[in-house]
Amino acid sequence: MGRAALDSAEGTISDRPVVVNPGESCNLLVGGPETWKVQSVDDLSILGTGITLDRARALRTLRNASGVQVGVAVAIKVASDAAPGARALRLRVGDQSVASTGGIVVTARSLPVQTLYFPYLLSSSDQYTGLAIANPSPAPAVVRVTARGEQGDLLYEEEAVVPADLAVAGGAQTAQLAGQIFNLTSTARQSGSVTIVSDNKSVASFFLTGDLKGNYLDGAEAFTRAYRQLYFVDVLQNLSTATELHLQNVKDAAVTVALTLTDGNGTILGSTATRTIPAGGKLGESVSSLFSYSADLQSAHVKAVAPDDAIVGFAYVRQRDTVWGLNAQPIENALASLYSPQLAAGNFGIPFRTRLNVVNVGDSSAAVTITVMSDAGDVLAGPSSAGVLVPGAHLTLDAASFFDFAAATEGSLMITAPAGAKLLGNVVFGDGDPQNGGLEFGAALPLVGPGLSSFMFAQIAQGQGFYTGLAFLAPEGAEIKLEAFDPQGVSVGRGSVSLPAGGRRVSLLDALIPETHGQVRGYVMVTATRPVIGFELFGASDGRFLAAVVPQAVAK
Repeated sequence: MGRAALDSAEGTISDRPVVVNPGESCNLLVGGPETWKVQSVDDLSILGTGITLDRARALRTLRNASGVQVGVAVAIKVASDAAPGARALRLRVGDQSVASTGGIVVTARSLPVQTLYFPYLLSSSDQYTGLAIANPSPAPAVVRVTARGEQGDLLYEEEAVVPADLAVAGGAQTAQLAGQIFNLTSTARQSGSVTIVSDNKSVASFFLTGDLKGNYLDGAEAFTRAYRQLYFVDVLQNLSTATELHLQNVKDAAVTVALTLTDGNGTILGSTATRTIPAGGKLGESVSSLFSYSADLQSAHVKAVAPDDAIVGFAYVRQRDTVWGLNAQPIENALASLYSPQLAAGNFGIPFRTRLNVVNVGDSSAAVTITVMSDAGDVLAGPSSAGVLVPGAHLTLDAASFFDFAAATEGSLMITAPAGAKLLGNVVFGDGDPQNGGLEFGAALPLVGPGLSSFMFAQIAQGQGFYTGLAFLAPEGAEIKLEAFDPQGVSVGRGSVSLPAGGRRVSLLDALIPETHGQVRGYVMVTATRPVIGFELFGASDGRFLAAVVPQAVAK
């Protein structure tokens, strides 16, 4: 026997068993005396579980180079949970039946090669959390999804499969609500975290959470590892704003986490808060509750420290009409030079403001300068000195007020400090300054380093009341190629962007790749000649919300 791709019957037939993997589909090539006389798929059967014949595909006759009939090809599907071991193939030719014992062997694919963590999950009668999972590699992926509550208990309802097994074919994508994956009751409030394990290192994912009325939406990328120390870099608190901190314990034992709240001057406020998170559990608590602190916080951060690499985190900022979220950042991300691919200040038909927040997480003071770049890569403002940050201090400013723009301005930001400085930060952009009151819409992005040369955006939403935008910033200049795929992994269309050093491009996805107009689900692959910084923006067609998500790195 032998094997070939589904769209091919070319391959080598030998006396060795055919090796197949859980979750894949292929053509099984069956040779031998008179095997070519098999009339239909109904004359074949596989003894054992986990492999089925694809009866939607016709049986094909195999011929050698001389055109002589030598066997048949039949399509098979291997279940994602197929147990490893041998299977037998039975053939019927006329009144005769022959079995090839051990002719097919299912391999044991070890899990996990890739583990992804999401410290936020909320499913209720009025709020949902959804996951987008993409597998850009040609190899199929077994994906197992587990949800746990705050005490570490499994979250699921009757008839749910736990963990949920999702077979994501090579090149394919899936997007599902947590309520669908775990059959959660819509009338019950379920809060917790999600863990994904896969046997394919290329699998990437992010989550979005919003309300069923379509008033707000935001999310973040998956964590690919846990950390000992994390920073929630932007804590806001006022009459219009509350910040929630969510920490997931990825370990099989309880972990005690120490949390400190520090204001914009680098002064620790109150006492250290300690919380013990159960094995597999999570902490979800407001800053005011954690630290018994009810005063306004216009510029502050929280540091969370565990005994070892056990935690991942997400900050969720709530206002009456909008929300925005940011993953907690490890000190490993701290750099002396950071970028924001998003700056919008002024009236663009809709008023926009951009709030910049930078934290010095290093042990020494750092002088910070800010430069505003145009989309063409020209300097619009700066470099401007923004002062010296002592350890733990913040630089927080409204871009329009700081630079005193005379007209509506958009572009990017570059934040620099002397070599060795350790800075983290973010931007919040929307129709106002959240320090001064409530927004109608808003979104947030972390400040990042020089970028990536290969990444993906794991979801497309170009219909059903959504639009998708992409943004690219090339600090060194780059030629960028984009390719969009549907959920089955079929290429939909391609696009390209050429950027000079410091240049930026912001566009609706269907302006870059027209074939994606109206597409819902799928993903976009991006490759660049030099590292670029990108983000994906999901918006409501009626302008009610914005959600910004950083790209997902592609494993090499």
